Amino acid sequence: MNAAGQLQAAGGQSEVRQEDENQEKKQEKVLEVNPEDSVSQCVSHTSSASSAMLKAMSRKAALAAEAAAIEERQQLELEEFQLTQRKLRLSMQTKLRVAEAEEQIYLEFENKKLGISFPEKEQDETLPYTPGKVVTETVVPTKSTKCKPITADRSDHGQPLTMSDDSDVVTLLKEGQQEQRRLWEVMQLPKAELTPYDGNPLEFWEFWRSFEDNIDSSSCGDRTKLTRLLYYCRGEPKRRLSPCLLMNASQGYSTAKRLLIERFGDPVVITDSWMKKITSGKQIGPRDKKGLRELADDMSVCLMSFQAMGFEQELSPQKVLLPLAERLPFHLKGKWLSRVGAIRRQERIPRFEDLMYFVQEAAQEVNDPVYGELMSGQSEQRTPSRSGKSKGSFSTSSTAKPVELHVECFQCKGNHRLWDCKQFKDLPPKDRMRLARNKGLCFNCLRRGHMIGACSSKRTCSVDGCTRKHNKLLHMTEPDGGTQNRNVEQEASCSSTGAGRKSVLPIVPVRVKAEGCQVMLWTYALLDQGSTSTFCSASLARSLGAKGVKGKLLLTTLDRKESTVHTEAVSLVVDSGDNSKQIKMLCVYTKENINVKGVHMATVDDIKGLTHLRGIDIPVATEDEVGLVIGQDVPEALMPLEVRHGEKGPYAVRTCLGWSLHGPLSRACEMNTPVYATNTFIEGDLCLERQLERFWKLETPDPYKEERAMSRNDVKALAEWEQGICIEEGHYQLPIPFKKRPPDLQNNRWLAERRLQSLGRKLSQSDGLLQKYTDGMADLLKKGYAEEINELDSKKECEWYLPHHPVFHPQKPGKVRIVFDCASAWKGLSLNDVVNQGPDLTNKLIGVLLRFRTAPVALMADIEAMFHQVRVPAPDRDVLRFLWWPTGDLKEDPCVYRMCVHLFGGTWSPSCCSYALRRTAEDNKGEFSPEAVKAVTRNFYVDDCLISTKDEEDAIRLAQELKSLLEKGGFNLIKWTSNNRKVVEAIPVEDRSKQVKDLDLSKEALPVERALGIKWDVQEDRLEYKTLIKEKPLTRRVCLALCQAFMTRLAT
Repeated sequence: MNAAGQLQAAGGQSEVRQEDENQEKKQEKVLEVNPEDSVSQCVSHTSSASSAMLKAMSRKAALAAEAAAIEERQQLELEEFQLTQRKLRLSMQTKLRVAEAEEQIYLEFENKKLGISFPEKEQDETLPYTPGKVVTETVVPTKSTKCKPITADRSDHGQPLTMSDDSDVVTLLKEGQQEQRRLWEVMQLPKAELTPYDGNPLEFWEFWRSFEDNIDSSSCGDRTKLTRLLYYCRGEPKRRLSPCLLMNASQGYSTAKRLLIERFGDPVVITDSWMKKITSGKQIGPRDKKGLRELADDMSVCLMSFQAMGFEQELSPQKVLLPLAERLPFHLKGKWLSRVGAIRRQERIPRFEDLMYFVQEAAQEVNDPVYGELMSGQSEQRTPSRSGKSKGSFSTSSTAKPVELHVECFQCKGNHRLWDCKQFKDLPPKDRMRLARNKGLCFNCLRRGHMIGACSSKRTCSVDGCTRKHNKLLHMTEPDGGTQNRNVEQEASCSSTGAGRKSVLPIVPVRVKAEGCQVMLWTYALLDQGSTSTFCSASLARSLGAKGVKGKLLLTTLDRKESTVHTEAVSLVVDSGDNSKQIKMLCVYTKENINVKGVHMATVDDIKGLTHLRGIDIPVATEDEVGLVIGQDVPEALMPLEVRHGEKGPYAVRTCLGWSLHGPLSRACEMNTPVYATNTFIEGDLCLERQLERFWKLETPDPYKEERAMSRNDVKALAEWEQGICIEEGHYQLPIPFKKRPPDLQNNRWLAERRLQSLGRKLSQSDGLLQKYTDGMADLLKKGYAEEINELDSKKECEWYLPHHPVFHPQKPGKVRIVFDCASAWKGLSLNDVVNQGPDLTNKLIGVLLRFRTAPVALMADIEAMFHQVRVPAPDRDVLRFLWWPTGDLKEDPCVYRMCVHLFGGTWSPSCCSYALRRTAEDNKGEFSPEAVKAVTRNFYVDDCLISTKDEEDAIRLAQELKSLLEKGGFNLIKWTSNNRKVVEAIPVEDRSKQVKDLDLSKEALPVERALGIKWDVQEDRLEYKTLIKEKPLTRRVCLALCQAFMTRLAT
């Protein structure tokens, strides 16, 4: 009987007993007769009593029958409960028997294997059952008996197993009620809605945990789970998982989960996303309280996430903290700098937690609910009056009640700004300008208190074609607006130069013609010492019939930097008249407008009274446009031949083109007279030719010039190799060129263990990758490139562990290369940081290729595992430690190994191995021909040998000498191939390239090989390029990129 049934039965019995008692009381009341009653009353009582008794007896009989039925139902439920208990005991006993049988089989097998016979095992008396007999007695309680104890043959201690009827039933009832209550509470919980996942790694585990709890843990089929998983994925995750629908349900669902976790749940991807989020965010303003709070929260969540994944040490490097500190407001940067100084005085470097606590404190201060607004309020400043008199200082007091600032419009006296006034906007521009001038307003922001020259606003006029610094409401579009605009410029000029003085420019009248033409025209030329190039107006060039090369010009002035101008480079000839010197200007750029007029010259009244200018033919002002600007690229036109000057005022300079006047005039201008301000700094750069010239000089160096300058660190590395080089077991041994000994590296085993765990997860999720990686590690140990070390040895002065990972080459499918991460940082330092790179001893790629094509018979070979042929001294090997599972079992504890050779991944390795290769040729040059020694130093690009000879006999001899020469240094030349079949036949089969080994040289064509990243058709003896062109819009940038793709290798 379950707990709910027992509770219901007990409640039913109580209700029956209560009804019986009430009925008996009613009967006693009905049969009661008082002495004072009459006979008729007694007869009436008797008849009514008989009727009541019949009803009571019938009711009692019905209740008795119901009670009997209830009792039988209780007995059935109790029997059902006992049967359930028996089933459970029988299941447990069956499991024990199965375990005992398995144990017996194992013992018999071991006995047979060892040849030992034992007597037959006796029955274990400690077992909680007797084989062949399960339950000896089961008593079902009846109406007159209580439930007897349920007894088995033996309990756990050999005693009868009993259960008390009353206490156990009550306990079961309570447990059933509690279970029902828990189920009911779970059913009453709000329904959890899954948020769709769009591929953000920072939100992956939130989505995945919710999916596991709601869908993955349910009992529905894998097809349903897979469908739901794709339903809740969006964008890239959905595209990634869509092929799983084509698989069977179980495989598709497991593959979908694996792909999703590998792509978006990888701790490395999540940490990288966090790094980008906290370091690449926007700059926080000084009053951005919300932004500062969000940064503090992001840093806190980031730290907890990194700690959960075991990557918290990745947050400590200073290159992570610096971008974070740069995002802070300026006033907090100073405080953080002081905090850093205090931390450094504690003889430690700042950590991520230090910056996080600092930002949290700052965010808490500015977001204080009471005092947080102290730093964000703006105090209203009283502006000085128009008359310029000081009104004196004043103080203001603040109260809790906000003060409404009253703004009065200067036009309609309304409560709004002037630029929002409808009446002001309806005025003509001339009246708007007059109002602004009369009210003493700034012509840019339309406020009082300053002029346009001191306005802090950076905006300019938004009218098309106008870039001046004035409000668009003051822009003059009427015919007479030019004067008003010039008044604006005059007012700006007076605020900076004062007095409205007029300055003249060195403008002279000249004759000009196009080179090779006879047509000469008069124009004005500005002798501009602030211009780096010479310009002429496009209309002048057309009138002269000048033709040139069209292109684009990068024009830089005081106002704009590197603005692009379409131009044409022409050649002109200029002079000052008949019988004067002609000056050739080979590169003159055309421009639509020069924007300099003759009004910048002096008038007759300006030079009247200047005695030092008497007798000089000074050109006077005119309204004509200046058509020519002669710059510093024509120095003979600017060279002064004579100078006349007085005590003050302008001075005159004579050049080969005549006299010109320079400097300010003593006469002041009237305020209503326009004053022009002209800057003369002009820099022109014909971008097409100049950029191409720089590009080709950069990308095509001299292929025959191999000399390179060496730094002090390069010289130091070479000196250390010269001193420490030796031959060990037929291989050169060179020390690691540390910047100082011992290096400042701290034990980073914790980081290496974390990276190893991540590597193990990646290897276990890819089919066959773990076995390939294990074979690669075994090959390193077998060939002596690595060795196992005993951790019980005495502690070394410097221990450094290198993480490692697999690398795949797209041209070599199926091959896995193990690369050690020498750039992995711990506490701000990596192995590459403490090692000198060494000099660049690698030959230039284009030089090797060109020398490869100088003779008809070409050979190509490769050094087998070049970096692993140069040994590392034993004292330096402890910085090359790494962890790995010796048998490839990821459940075992990893062992410690260390590399005995220089690594592919160390910044010093290319220089070190190239030095060993050249040293091999130098040490053995007396035993081999000069051609072989020269080939080692000139025809190798890292480990690739490309050489050509004049005939096949020289090629065979040179191939044999090169192989023997390099074997002296422990290097093995393999993968030989040649465009000459006799040369290939002379090379041993085991040393030939893979594609040539099984080739029938008498019949089959020679294959296509890879030579320094390009393709070499050996049969046709030609180099080929293969470029993958992606489908992109044909813009100029894409076209240039496609052209560059063909020259990528030659530009290396």
